[in-house]
Amino acid sequence: MVASNRAGKPHPGTPSLSADRTSPGPGESSSASTTLASNTNGDARRVASSTATPQQEAETETAEEQSQINPERILQAELVGRAEEIVTMQHAYKQVRDGQRKTVFISGEPGIGKTRLAREFTRWSEETQQATVLWGYCYEMSGSFPYQPIADAISAHVRMSSPAELRAMLGNSAIDLAKIAPEVRFKLPELPQPEPIGPELERRNLYSAVAHFFNALAEQRPLIIILDDLQWADAATMQLLNFLMMQSTGLSPFDPVIEAGKRSAVPLYLMLYRADEVNATHPLRGLMGTLARVNISEDVRLQRLTEAEVHQLLVNIAGHSVRPIFAGEIFRQTEGNPFFIGEAIRTLLLEGKIKKRGERWQATVDIDQLELPPSVRLLIERRLVHLSPECRTTMTLAAVLGRQFSSALLYLARNLSEDAVAEHIDDAIQAQILSLFSDPSKVDSRARAQDLDLAFTHDKIREVLYQWLNPLRRRSLHSQVAMAIETRYATHLQPYYSTLAYHYQIAENPTRAVDYLMKAAAHAGSVYAFVNAAEHMKAALDLLISDEERPRRAELLHRLSDIYIYTGRPDKAIEAGLASAALWRDLGSDVKQAEAYLHVSFCCHWQGKEIDAVKHIQRALKCIENRPEQIALLARVNAQWGLAATVMGEPLLAREKLQQADILHSSVGGADAFIAVVSLWSLSWCAFLTESPGQMLAYALRGAQVCSTSHKPEWEPMMDYS
Repeated sequence: MVASNRAGKPHPGTPSLSADRTSPGPGESSSASTTLASNTNGDARRVASSTATPQQEAETETAEEQSQINPERILQAELVGRAEEIVTMQHAYKQVRDGQRKTVFISGEPGIGKTRLAREFTRWSEETQQATVLWGYCYEMSGSFPYQPIADAISAHVRMSSPAELRAMLGNSAIDLAKIAPEVRFKLPELPQPEPIGPELERRNLYSAVAHFFNALAEQRPLIIILDDLQWADAATMQLLNFLMMQSTGLSPFDPVIEAGKRSAVPLYLMLYRADEVNATHPLRGLMGTLARVNISEDVRLQRLTEAEVHQLLVNIAGHSVRPIFAGEIFRQTEGNPFFIGEAIRTLLLEGKIKKRGERWQATVDIDQLELPPSVRLLIERRLVHLSPECRTTMTLAAVLGRQFSSALLYLARNLSEDAVAEHIDDAIQAQILSLFSDPSKVDSRARAQDLDLAFTHDKIREVLYQWLNPLRRRSLHSQVAMAIETRYATHLQPYYSTLAYHYQIAENPTRAVDYLMKAAAHAGSVYAFVNAAEHMKAALDLLISDEERPRRAELLHRLSDIYIYTGRPDKAIEAGLASAALWRDLGSDVKQAEAYLHVSFCCHWQGKEIDAVKHIQRALKCIENRPEQIALLARVNAQWGLAATVMGEPLLAREKLQQADILHSSVGGADAFIAVVSLWSLSWCAFLTESPGQMLAYALRGAQVCSTSHKPEWEPMMDYS
């Protein structure tokens, strides 16, 4: 973009950043190179001949002078324009230290400085308050496992703790915490496996274990938990956050007893998200509304920098005074977005349009020749061109790996020598394309020295690299990455199931993608992330489109129907169940069709649609009317019919059906726990309807016993209620 003259502004022929001179002197060339700074007395310091061209100056500049340019100042420059936001966060911190719950939401457009603001605040909290800071990240691409940002925050601390410290702090809650943070079991291998007590109770215990972990850390030292890019958070994370934000101190079964008059310490949560990617229906909006209603949240919305603030930022970057004309042009072309400003300065440095002489920066071209592109993307592209082609190829592969990635995984996927890839990484770090994600001094001792976590300095850089890929190259690289993950983590792939599914989907390998989607769904279900499990199953269904895959599709629809019950969506459960029944009908499987209809009937009970439930039972009965060998299935038909009749207040019909179910069930061994529990629950309420409370209690107790001995604890609350 070419700058234009504006009335009242100095002539663009003097690209000095100091405020001393506004136009060239008589006989001076407007293209002469001038300093960007001034002495404190305002006298201009001309360092080159007025007739020297920028090209001549560049040719005579020494390597020593070039090496003095330190791009790190762009990242390390003192924050500007955020004083009010820092005060708000410090006030929230003090409230939390007084025992109040508080969450700060920080929002803004990409590149506005959300993460930088959080880091500035944590620097203050660590240096002056001795606080512990834990970070967790959400990712747009490369898949994620349930609760990933929270699990990352937990794992970061666990890796730095000794087994003795963990035992003392976690107690029995370690068993539940290990379900989402495998590092806990790595540090405490003697932990027993969890006892099955039912999904709802197990999920509650998991949530309480996470709350206990964070509260225990907060008791030791002030604790700040920062979750970045929450616009990409999964459903399970949002549910757990809702629990953590709203939990009442001391209600967790693992919380220590609090002395009278003493307030329990709680963490301060900082939640960062891109405002333009969180619409009215996003789960984060619901959480924000809930916290606002109970007055335990602060909303910090970052705005672009003003022209004066851009000027001050440039002064902070340069380390000396900066001419207003230069600052004004940078402001005009970047519109005050801090990331855009940083990219603009980096590009000008790389292209030699700004150089350093001694302790001062100077422009080598006129202001109207800066020619900055009109978008961040084009700026980044111009900067990436300065990397070698081989380094750019490595960075493109890194972009496929994601915002954060392992250096060892990059070595493996790149298929070059480790030294060659390491050199590319060094070049990218020097160019501020990549950064070390964690302090190398804090790397866990079991991690190899060459296996460090790396991250793109901003996700926009990764996005640009990724968008460079044509479809064929993109597909190939995703396949390379998937195979590298399978090789690197062959003995512990579980945390990478959804990541592998994602890569194989983009690689257009549906067979492998479906395999990993189903594994990811099973894993999500095992940690009570049922919404995540449903999403994985739906993604798998989208890939099962051939005629040969119809049986697998029908089975998957049945499983999806089960999952929908756990997510509180009986309407979707019925829809998926009916789709499964229709597929089995087309495939000519009467037995599978009957099973699907019985499942739909049970879903109808959750909505109180007993008439519909009976209709589906009758459809199931019709499917097996010519299959006398299906005794167990017929027993289930009668048991569910008895259940429907009980709920409809028809005890005589209910007893008739339940008696028939008992006879049939007994004839095949009586080992079906579902038939037993449904029958006993129905008989219990039939006894209630006929005013036999003693019998009601007896049936309910028998049902509870069946639940505990058959490992079907999810039905036990039904019996306890009876």
